[in-house]
Amino acid sequence: MDGKNKIIEMQIDKTLGHLVNKNEEFIPLLLFIGLLDSQNIPKDLLYKYKGNLIVDDFIDSLKKFSVITHEFQDAPFGSVFSLDKAFHSRLLKYLQKDKALKEYKENLQDIFIVFENHTNNLIEKIDLEEINFFITHCKVFVTHKVQIPSKEMTNIYGNVGKILYYLREDLKAKTSLEEGLVELESEDPKNHKKIATSLIFLANINMELGNNLKAKNLLDNLRNNYPEYLNQDIPDVARSLAFMGDIYVQIGDYSQAQKMLEKSIKIHKKHKDSIGLARALGFQGNVFNFLEDYKQAKDVLEQSFLLHKECQPDNSIGFAWVLIYLGNACKGLGEYSEAQNFIEKGINIYKENFPKNHADTAWAMLSLADLYICIEDLKKAREIFDESYEIHKLLFKKDNVRMYEALLILGKIYNKKGDSTKANEIFKEILSFYKNTYENHPIVDEILILSRKTGPKAPC
Repeated sequence: MDGKNKIIEMQIDKTLGHLVNKNEEFIPLLLFIGLLDSQNIPKDLLYKYKGNLIVDDFIDSLKKFSVITHEFQDAPFGSVFSLDKAFHSRLLKYLQKDKALKEYKENLQDIFIVFENHTNNLIEKIDLEEINFFITHCKVFVTHKVQIPSKEMTNIYGNVGKILYYLREDLKAKTSLEEGLVELESEDPKNHKKIATSLIFLANINMELGNNLKAKNLLDNLRNNYPEYLNQDIPDVARSLAFMGDIYVQIGDYSQAQKMLEKSIKIHKKHKDSIGLARALGFQGNVFNFLEDYKQAKDVLEQSFLLHKECQPDNSIGFAWVLIYLGNACKGLGEYSEAQNFIEKGINIYKENFPKNHADTAWAMLSLADLYICIEDLKKAREIFDESYEIHKLLFKKDNVRMYEALLILGKIYNKKGDSTKANEIFKEILSFYKNTYENHPIVDEILILSRKTGPKAPC
Protein backbone atom coordinates (compact mmCIF):
# COMPACT_ATOMS: atom_id res chain seq x y z
CA MET A 1 0.00 0.00 0.00
CA ASP A 2 1.42 3.43 -0.95
CA GLY A 3 1.63 6.31 1.49
CA LYS A 4 -1.42 8.16 0.14
CA ASN A 5 -3.72 5.13 0.47
CA LYS A 6 -2.35 4.43 3.94
CA ILE A 7 -3.24 7.95 5.04
CA ILE A 8 -6.78 7.57 3.59
CA GLU A 9 -7.20 4.25 5.43
CA MET A 10 -6.06 5.81 8.72
CA GLN A 11 -8.50 8.70 8.25
CA ILE A 12 -11.37 6.28 7.60
CA ASP A 13 -10.41 4.19 10.65
CA LYS A 14 -10.42 7.36 12.74
CA THR A 15 -13.91 8.23 11.48
CA LEU A 16 -15.13 4.71 12.22
CA GLY A 17 -13.64 4.93 15.71
CA HIS A 18 -15.61 8.11 16.38
CA LEU A 19 -18.81 6.49 15.14
CA VAL A 20 -18.31 3.34 17.21
CA ASN A 21 -17.53 5.34 20.34
CA LYS A 22 -20.51 7.66 19.90
CA ASN A 23 -23.11 4.88 20.04
CA GLU A 24 -22.54 1.14 20.22
CA GLU A 25 -25.80 0.66 18.28
CA PHE A 26 -23.95 2.09 15.28
CA ILE A 27 -21.70 -0.99 15.14
CA PRO A 28 -24.38 -3.40 13.83
CA LEU A 29 -25.62 -0.70 11.45
CA LEU A 30 -22.09 -0.28 10.08
CA LEU A 31 -21.96 -4.04 9.74
CA PHE A 32 -25.28 -4.09 7.84
CA ILE A 33 -24.33 -1.40 5.33
CA GLY A 34 -20.94 -3.07 4.92
CA LEU A 35 -22.72 -6.18 3.63
CA LEU A 36 -24.66 -4.12 1.04
CA ASP A 37 -23.64 -2.25 -2.07
CA SER A 38 -22.34 1.26 -1.37
CA GLN A 39 -24.91 2.94 -3.64
CA ASN A 40 -28.64 3.56 -3.09
CA ILE A 41 -28.94 1.97 0.36
CA PRO A 42 -32.65 1.95 1.34
CA LYS A 43 -33.32 3.65 4.66
CA ASP A 44 -36.44 1.52 5.13
CA LEU A 45 -34.27 -1.60 5.25
CA LEU A 46 -32.27 -0.11 8.14
CA TYR A 47 -35.46 1.11 9.85
CA LYS A 48 -36.74 -2.47 9.90
CA TYR A 49 -33.53 -3.44 11.65
CA LYS A 50 -33.00 -0.73 14.29
CA GLY A 51 -35.96 1.65 14.16
CA ASN A 52 -36.25 5.23 12.93
CA LEU A 53 -34.63 7.15 15.81
CA ILE A 54 -31.35 5.23 15.90
CA VAL A 55 -31.09 5.03 12.10
CA ASP A 56 -31.76 8.75 11.63
CA ASP A 57 -29.11 9.57 14.24
CA PHE A 58 -26.72 7.17 12.50
CA ILE A 59 -27.27 8.79 9.09
CA ASP A 60 -26.86 12.29 10.56
CA SER A 61 -23.53 11.17 12.03
CA LEU A 62 -22.40 9.79 8.66
CA LYS A 63 -23.25 13.17 7.11
CA LYS A 64 -21.15 15.03 9.70
CA PHE A 65 -18.14 12.98 8.63
CA SER A 66 -18.95 13.64 4.94
CA VAL A 67 -19.07 9.94 3.99
CA ILE A 68 -22.54 10.16 2.41
CA THR A 69 -22.08 11.19 -1.21
CA HIS A 70 -25.75 11.32 -2.27
CA GLU A 71 -29.13 11.23 -0.58
CA PHE A 72 -32.48 10.95 -2.36
CA GLN A 73 -35.68 11.46 -0.40
CA ASP A 74 -37.97 10.74 -3.37
CA ALA A 75 -36.44 7.57 -4.81
CA PRO A 76 -39.00 5.14 -6.32
CA PHE A 77 -39.07 2.88 -3.25
CA GLY A 78 -38.37 5.27 -0.38
CA SER A 79 -35.39 7.32 0.74
CA VAL A 80 -31.91 6.06 -0.17
CA PHE A 81 -28.35 7.21 0.41
CA SER A 82 -24.97 6.38 -1.11
CA LEU A 83 -21.61 6.10 0.64
CA ASP A 84 -18.10 7.09 -0.29
CA LYS A 85 -16.71 3.91 -1.88
CA ALA A 86 -13.39 4.00 -0.03
CA PHE A 87 -15.22 4.35 3.30
CA HIS A 88 -17.61 1.53 2.41
CA SER A 89 -14.85 -0.85 1.28
CA ARG A 90 -13.07 -0.39 4.61
CA LEU A 91 -16.07 -1.13 6.85
CA LEU A 92 -15.90 -4.92 7.22
CA LYS A 93 -12.10 -4.95 7.47
CA TYR A 94 -12.25 -2.43 10.30
CA LEU A 95 -14.99 -4.31 12.15
CA GLN A 96 -13.14 -7.62 11.79
CA LYS A 97 -9.93 -6.00 13.02
CA ASP A 98 -11.81 -4.79 16.10
CA LYS A 99 -13.40 -8.22 16.51
CA ALA A 100 -16.84 -6.62 16.21
CA LEU A 101 -18.05 -9.35 13.88
CA LYS A 102 -17.38 -11.97 16.52
CA GLU A 103 -18.85 -9.89 19.35
CA TYR A 104 -22.00 -9.03 17.42
CA LYS A 105 -22.94 -12.42 16.06
CA GLU A 106 -26.44 -12.03 17.42
CA ASN A 107 -26.77 -8.78 15.49
CA LEU A 108 -25.47 -10.57 12.41
CA GLN A 109 -28.25 -13.12 12.71
CA ASP A 110 -30.78 -10.29 13.05
CA ILE A 111 -29.38 -8.68 9.91
CA PHE A 112 -29.83 -11.94 8.02
CA ILE A 113 -33.43 -12.22 9.19
CA VAL A 114 -34.27 -8.64 8.11
CA PHE A 115 -32.58 -9.11 4.73
CA GLU A 116 -34.20 -12.51 4.16
CA ASN A 117 -37.65 -11.15 5.03
CA HIS A 118 -37.12 -8.26 2.61
CA THR A 119 -36.18 -10.63 -0.21
CA ASN A 120 -39.12 -12.90 0.69
CA ASN A 121 -41.40 -9.89 0.26
CA LEU A 122 -39.89 -9.06 -3.14
CA ILE A 123 -40.40 -12.66 -4.30
CA GLU A 124 -44.00 -12.67 -3.11
CA LYS A 125 -44.90 -9.33 -4.75
CA ILE A 126 -42.98 -10.00 -7.99
CA ASP A 127 -42.58 -6.24 -8.47
CA LEU A 128 -39.90 -6.23 -11.16
CA GLU A 129 -39.17 -2.52 -10.86
CA GLU A 130 -38.39 -2.89 -7.16
CA ILE A 131 -36.49 -6.14 -7.78
CA ASN A 132 -34.31 -4.38 -10.36
CA PHE A 133 -33.72 -1.57 -7.87
CA PHE A 134 -32.61 -3.97 -5.11
CA ILE A 135 -30.79 -6.68 -7.05
CA THR A 136 -27.33 -5.06 -6.72
CA HIS A 137 -27.59 -5.29 -2.93
CA CYS A 138 -28.56 -8.96 -3.24
CA LYS A 139 -25.58 -9.76 -5.44
CA VAL A 140 -23.16 -7.96 -3.08
CA PHE A 141 -24.71 -9.52 0.04
CA VAL A 142 -24.18 -13.11 -1.12
CA THR A 143 -20.52 -12.44 -1.96
CA HIS A 144 -19.99 -12.64 1.82
CA LYS A 145 -21.36 -16.20 1.88
CA VAL A 146 -17.94 -17.86 2.29
CA GLN A 147 -16.79 -15.30 4.84
CA ILE A 148 -19.94 -15.58 6.97
CA PRO A 149 -21.44 -19.06 6.46
CA SER A 150 -24.73 -19.73 8.22
CA LYS A 151 -28.17 -21.27 7.76
CA GLU A 152 -29.63 -17.79 7.24
CA MET A 153 -27.07 -16.92 4.55
CA THR A 154 -27.98 -20.17 2.78
CA ASN A 155 -31.64 -19.07 2.77
CA ILE A 156 -30.68 -15.66 1.36
CA TYR A 157 -28.54 -17.31 -1.31
CA GLY A 158 -31.57 -19.33 -2.40
CA ASN A 159 -33.75 -16.20 -2.40
CA VAL A 160 -31.31 -14.38 -4.64
CA GLY A 161 -31.60 -17.30 -7.08
CA LYS A 162 -35.39 -16.82 -7.10
CA ILE A 163 -35.02 -13.10 -7.72
CA LEU A 164 -32.59 -13.74 -10.57
CA TYR A 165 -35.18 -16.09 -12.06
CA TYR A 166 -37.71 -13.25 -12.21
CA LEU A 167 -35.09 -11.13 -13.96
CA ARG A 168 -34.60 -14.05 -16.40
CA GLU A 169 -30.94 -14.50 -15.50
CA ASP A 170 -31.67 -18.21 -15.69
CA LEU A 171 -28.16 -19.68 -15.58
CA LYS A 172 -27.12 -17.54 -12.60
CA ALA A 173 -30.42 -18.30 -10.89
CA LYS A 174 -29.97 -22.03 -11.49
CA THR A 175 -26.45 -22.01 -9.99
CA SER A 176 -27.56 -20.03 -6.93
CA LEU A 177 -30.60 -22.21 -6.30
CA GLU A 178 -28.76 -25.51 -6.80
CA GLU A 179 -25.94 -24.55 -4.45
CA GLY A 180 -28.39 -23.17 -1.92
CA LEU A 181 -30.54 -26.32 -2.10
CA VAL A 182 -27.57 -28.63 -1.47
CA GLU A 183 -26.64 -26.64 1.64
CA LEU A 184 -30.25 -26.34 2.75
CA GLU A 185 -30.84 -30.09 2.56
CA SER A 186 -27.63 -30.60 4.54
CA GLU A 187 -27.97 -27.86 7.18
CA ASP A 188 -31.73 -27.53 7.57
CA PRO A 189 -33.39 -30.68 6.16
CA LYS A 190 -36.63 -30.10 8.09
CA ASN A 191 -37.22 -26.72 6.41
CA HIS A 192 -39.63 -28.25 3.92
CA LYS A 193 -41.06 -24.89 2.86
CA LYS A 194 -37.67 -23.59 1.69
CA ILE A 195 -36.75 -26.88 0.05
CA ALA A 196 -40.11 -27.08 -1.73
CA THR A 197 -39.98 -23.54 -3.10
CA SER A 198 -36.38 -24.04 -4.24
CA LEU A 199 -37.35 -27.23 -6.10
CA ILE A 200 -40.26 -25.42 -7.77
CA PHE A 201 -38.13 -22.49 -8.90
CA LEU A 202 -35.50 -24.90 -10.19
CA ALA A 203 -38.20 -26.77 -12.10
CA ASN A 204 -39.35 -23.48 -13.65
CA ILE A 205 -35.80 -22.55 -14.63
CA ASN A 206 -35.20 -25.95 -16.20
CA MET A 207 -38.40 -25.50 -18.20
CA GLU A 208 -37.09 -22.13 -19.44
CA LEU A 209 -33.78 -23.74 -20.38
CA GLY A 210 -35.54 -26.56 -22.21
CA ASN A 211 -34.63 -29.26 -19.64
CA ASN A 212 -38.20 -30.54 -19.40
CA LEU A 213 -37.46 -34.00 -18.03
CA LYS A 214 -35.31 -32.42 -15.32
CA ALA A 215 -38.22 -30.13 -14.44
CA LYS A 216 -40.59 -33.10 -14.19
CA ASN A 217 -38.11 -35.05 -12.05
CA LEU A 218 -37.79 -32.10 -9.64
CA LEU A 219 -41.56 -31.99 -9.19
CA ASP A 220 -41.75 -35.76 -8.75
CA ASN A 221 -39.02 -35.45 -6.10
CA LEU A 222 -41.12 -32.85 -4.29
CA ARG A 223 -44.33 -34.90 -4.44
CA ASN A 224 -42.64 -38.15 -3.38
CA ASN A 225 -40.33 -36.85 -0.64
CA TYR A 226 -42.33 -34.04 0.93
CA PRO A 227 -45.98 -35.23 1.01
CA GLU A 228 -46.47 -34.02 4.59
CA TYR A 229 -45.58 -30.47 3.55
CA LEU A 230 -47.84 -30.54 0.49
CA ASN A 231 -50.77 -31.84 2.57
CA GLN A 232 -50.73 -28.84 4.90
CA ASP A 233 -53.67 -26.45 4.71
CA ILE A 234 -51.65 -23.21 4.68
CA PRO A 235 -51.09 -20.35 2.14
CA ASP A 236 -47.41 -21.24 1.58
CA VAL A 237 -48.40 -24.71 0.42
CA ALA A 238 -51.17 -23.24 -1.73
CA ARG A 239 -48.58 -21.07 -3.50
CA SER A 240 -46.31 -24.08 -4.03
CA LEU A 241 -49.19 -26.12 -5.45
CA ALA A 242 -50.13 -23.31 -7.84
CA PHE A 243 -46.62 -23.08 -9.27
CA MET A 244 -46.44 -26.86 -9.53
CA GLY A 245 -49.73 -26.84 -11.41
CA ASP A 246 -48.40 -24.25 -13.84
CA ILE A 247 -45.32 -26.35 -14.57
CA TYR A 248 -47.40 -29.47 -15.14
CA VAL A 249 -49.42 -27.48 -17.71
CA GLN A 250 -46.24 -26.72 -19.64
CA ILE A 251 -45.18 -30.37 -19.49
CA GLY A 252 -48.59 -31.33 -20.88
CA ASP A 253 -49.94 -33.18 -17.83
CA TYR A 254 -53.23 -31.28 -17.59
CA SER A 255 -54.83 -33.77 -15.20
CA GLN A 256 -52.06 -33.37 -12.61
CA ALA A 257 -52.11 -29.60 -13.16
CA GLN A 258 -55.83 -29.45 -12.39
CA LYS A 259 -55.43 -31.47 -9.19
CA MET A 260 -52.70 -29.15 -7.93
CA LEU A 261 -54.56 -25.98 -8.86
CA GLU A 262 -57.93 -27.06 -7.45
CA LYS A 263 -56.27 -27.80 -4.11
CA SER A 264 -54.37 -24.51 -4.25
CA ILE A 265 -57.52 -22.49 -4.99
CA LYS A 266 -59.42 -24.16 -2.13
CA ILE A 267 -56.70 -23.26 0.39
CA HIS A 268 -56.32 -19.68 -0.90
CA LYS A 269 -60.08 -19.13 -0.64
CA LYS A 270 -60.15 -20.49 2.91
CA HIS A 271 -57.36 -18.15 4.03
CA LYS A 272 -58.64 -15.20 1.96
CA ASP A 273 -55.26 -14.84 0.25
CA SER A 274 -56.32 -12.63 -2.67
CA ILE A 275 -53.04 -12.38 -4.57
CA GLY A 276 -52.37 -16.12 -4.21
CA LEU A 277 -55.91 -16.88 -5.38
CA ALA A 278 -55.52 -14.52 -8.35
CA ARG A 279 -52.36 -16.33 -9.41
CA ALA A 280 -53.85 -19.83 -9.00
CA LEU A 281 -57.02 -18.90 -10.91
CA GLY A 282 -54.87 -17.48 -13.71
CA PHE A 283 -52.95 -20.73 -13.98
CA GLN A 284 -56.21 -22.71 -13.92
CA GLY A 285 -57.65 -20.55 -16.69
CA ASN A 286 -54.66 -21.47 -18.82
CA VAL A 287 -55.36 -25.17 -18.24
CA PHE A 288 -58.90 -24.64 -19.57
CA ASN A 289 -57.39 -22.89 -22.61
CA PHE A 290 -55.24 -25.93 -23.34
CA LEU A 291 -58.28 -28.18 -22.87
CA GLU A 292 -60.13 -25.91 -25.34
CA ASP A 293 -62.85 -25.14 -22.79
CA TYR A 294 -62.63 -21.47 -23.68
CA LYS A 295 -65.86 -20.36 -21.99
CA GLN A 296 -64.71 -21.77 -18.65
CA ALA A 297 -61.23 -20.35 -19.27
CA LYS A 298 -62.60 -16.85 -19.85
CA ASP A 299 -64.78 -17.01 -16.74
CA VAL A 300 -61.89 -18.12 -14.49
CA LEU A 301 -59.40 -15.66 -16.04
CA GLU A 302 -61.82 -12.75 -15.57
CA GLN A 303 -61.97 -13.66 -11.86
CA SER A 304 -58.17 -13.71 -11.78
CA PHE A 305 -57.99 -10.36 -13.58
CA LEU A 306 -60.34 -8.65 -11.12
CA LEU A 307 -58.44 -10.01 -8.11
CA HIS A 308 -55.11 -8.85 -9.59
CA LYS A 309 -56.68 -5.43 -10.08
CA GLU A 310 -57.53 -5.26 -6.37
CA CYS A 311 -54.03 -6.29 -5.27
CA GLN A 312 -51.52 -4.91 -7.78
CA PRO A 313 -50.80 -1.87 -9.99
CA ASP A 314 -52.27 -1.99 -13.50
CA ASN A 315 -48.83 -2.38 -15.09
CA SER A 316 -47.67 -5.33 -12.97
CA ILE A 317 -46.41 -8.56 -14.54
CA GLY A 318 -49.33 -10.43 -12.95
CA PHE A 319 -51.64 -8.42 -15.18
CA ALA A 320 -49.58 -9.12 -18.28
CA TRP A 321 -49.73 -12.90 -18.35
CA VAL A 322 -53.38 -12.98 -17.24
CA LEU A 323 -54.22 -10.61 -20.10
CA ILE A 324 -52.42 -12.89 -22.58
CA TYR A 325 -54.29 -15.95 -21.29
CA LEU A 326 -57.57 -14.00 -21.36
CA GLY A 327 -56.87 -12.94 -24.93
CA ASN A 328 -56.23 -16.57 -25.89
CA ALA A 329 -59.57 -17.57 -24.34
CA CYS A 330 -61.40 -14.85 -26.31
CA LYS A 331 -59.58 -15.96 -29.47
CA GLY A 332 -60.83 -19.50 -28.89
CA LEU A 333 -64.38 -18.14 -28.57
CA GLY A 334 -64.04 -16.16 -31.81
CA GLU A 335 -64.13 -12.82 -29.96
CA TYR A 336 -61.20 -11.49 -31.96
CA SER A 337 -61.48 -7.76 -31.23
CA GLU A 338 -61.57 -8.40 -27.48
CA ALA A 339 -58.71 -10.89 -27.81
CA GLN A 340 -56.54 -8.35 -29.64
CA ASN A 341 -57.21 -5.71 -26.98
CA PHE A 342 -56.18 -8.04 -24.12
CA ILE A 343 -53.08 -9.43 -25.84
CA GLU A 344 -51.76 -6.04 -26.95
CA LYS A 345 -52.24 -4.65 -23.42
CA GLY A 346 -50.29 -7.61 -22.03
CA ILE A 347 -47.44 -7.10 -24.52
CA ASN A 348 -47.25 -3.40 -23.64
CA ILE A 349 -46.90 -4.23 -19.93
CA TYR A 350 -44.04 -6.61 -20.70
CA LYS A 351 -42.34 -3.94 -22.81
CA GLU A 352 -42.72 -1.40 -19.98
CA ASN A 353 -41.28 -3.74 -17.35
CA PHE A 354 -38.64 -5.70 -19.26
CA PRO A 355 -35.62 -4.70 -21.35
CA LYS A 356 -35.69 -5.07 -25.12
CA ASN A 357 -35.49 -8.62 -26.47
CA HIS A 358 -37.02 -10.25 -23.39
CA ALA A 359 -38.27 -13.85 -23.49
CA ASP A 360 -41.70 -13.10 -22.03
CA THR A 361 -42.34 -10.32 -24.54
CA ALA A 362 -41.40 -12.69 -27.36
CA TRP A 363 -43.72 -15.37 -25.92
CA ALA A 364 -46.64 -12.94 -25.71
CA MET A 365 -46.09 -11.79 -29.30
CA LEU A 366 -46.66 -15.37 -30.48
CA SER A 367 -50.23 -15.17 -29.12
CA LEU A 368 -50.77 -12.01 -31.15
CA ALA A 369 -49.35 -13.65 -34.28
CA ASP A 370 -51.65 -16.63 -33.69
CA LEU A 371 -54.63 -14.25 -33.44
CA TYR A 372 -53.77 -12.71 -36.83
CA ILE A 373 -53.66 -16.24 -38.29
CA CYS A 374 -57.24 -16.75 -37.06
CA ILE A 375 -58.45 -13.53 -38.70
CA GLU A 376 -56.45 -14.46 -41.84
CA ASP A 377 -54.16 -11.42 -41.82
CA LEU A 378 -51.18 -13.63 -42.61
CA LYS A 379 -48.89 -10.74 -43.57
CA LYS A 380 -49.29 -9.20 -40.11
CA ALA A 381 -49.00 -12.62 -38.48
CA ARG A 382 -45.68 -13.21 -40.25
CA GLU A 383 -44.33 -9.77 -39.28
CA ILE A 384 -45.07 -10.36 -35.60
CA PHE A 385 -43.76 -13.93 -35.76
CA ASP A 386 -40.48 -12.78 -37.33
CA GLU A 387 -39.96 -10.15 -34.63
CA SER A 388 -40.67 -12.71 -31.91
CA TYR A 389 -38.52 -15.41 -33.48
CA GLU A 390 -35.51 -13.09 -33.74
CA ILE A 391 -35.69 -12.66 -29.96
CA HIS A 392 -36.05 -16.42 -29.51
CA LYS A 393 -32.91 -17.02 -31.56
CA LEU A 394 -30.99 -14.54 -29.42
CA LEU A 395 -32.03 -16.17 -26.15
CA PHE A 396 -32.50 -19.90 -26.74
CA LYS A 397 -30.64 -22.83 -28.23
CA LYS A 398 -32.19 -24.53 -31.24
CA ASP A 399 -33.30 -27.56 -29.18
CA ASN A 400 -35.14 -25.45 -26.55
CA VAL A 401 -38.86 -26.14 -26.27
CA ARG A 402 -39.57 -22.43 -26.71
CA MET A 403 -38.09 -22.57 -30.22
CA TYR A 404 -40.55 -25.30 -31.17
CA GLU A 405 -43.47 -23.42 -29.61
CA ALA A 406 -42.52 -20.51 -31.87
CA LEU A 407 -42.07 -22.73 -34.95
CA LEU A 408 -45.62 -24.03 -34.46
CA ILE A 409 -46.88 -20.51 -35.27
CA LEU A 410 -44.80 -20.45 -38.47
CA GLY A 411 -46.18 -23.85 -39.45
CA LYS A 412 -49.71 -22.54 -38.92
CA ILE A 413 -48.99 -19.49 -41.12
CA TYR A 414 -47.82 -21.71 -43.99
CA ASN A 415 -50.74 -24.07 -43.43
CA LYS A 416 -53.28 -21.23 -43.58
CA LYS A 417 -51.60 -19.93 -46.78
CA GLY A 418 -52.08 -23.35 -48.35
CA ASP A 419 -48.37 -24.19 -48.51
CA SER A 420 -48.74 -27.71 -47.15
CA THR A 421 -45.17 -28.70 -48.10
CA LYS A 422 -43.50 -26.09 -45.88
CA ALA A 423 -46.13 -26.46 -43.19
CA ASN A 424 -45.70 -30.22 -42.96
CA GLU A 425 -41.90 -29.93 -42.91
CA ILE A 426 -42.21 -27.70 -39.83
CA PHE A 427 -44.89 -29.88 -38.22
CA LYS A 428 -42.72 -32.98 -38.75
CA GLU A 429 -39.77 -31.29 -37.04
CA ILE A 430 -41.94 -30.25 -34.08
CA LEU A 431 -43.50 -33.70 -33.78
CA SER A 432 -40.08 -35.33 -33.69
CA PHE A 433 -38.99 -33.03 -30.86
CA TYR A 434 -42.07 -33.59 -28.71
CA LYS A 435 -42.11 -37.37 -29.23
CA ASN A 436 -38.46 -37.60 -28.21
CA THR A 437 -38.77 -35.21 -25.26
CA TYR A 438 -42.16 -35.94 -23.67
CA GLU A 439 -44.39 -38.87 -22.96
CA ASN A 440 -47.73 -38.41 -24.73
CA HIS A 441 -47.72 -34.60 -24.87
CA PRO A 442 -51.16 -33.34 -26.05
CA ILE A 443 -49.56 -31.02 -28.60
CA VAL A 444 -48.80 -34.08 -30.75
CA ASP A 445 -52.52 -34.60 -31.36
CA GLU A 446 -52.98 -30.87 -32.02
CA ILE A 447 -50.32 -30.92 -34.76
CA LEU A 448 -51.81 -34.03 -36.35
CA ILE A 449 -55.19 -32.27 -36.53
CA LEU A 450 -53.58 -29.12 -37.98
CA SER A 451 -51.84 -31.06 -40.73
CA ARG A 452 -55.08 -32.62 -42.02
CA LYS A 453 -56.40 -29.39 -43.55
CA THR A 454 -54.59 -26.75 -45.58
CA GLY A 455 -55.66 -23.29 -46.75
CA PRO A 456 -58.23 -20.77 -45.43
CA LYS A 457 -60.32 -23.52 -43.80
CA ALA A 458 -57.36 -24.91 -41.88
CA PRO A 459 -57.83 -24.69 -38.09
CA CYS A 460 -56.03 -21.90 -36.27
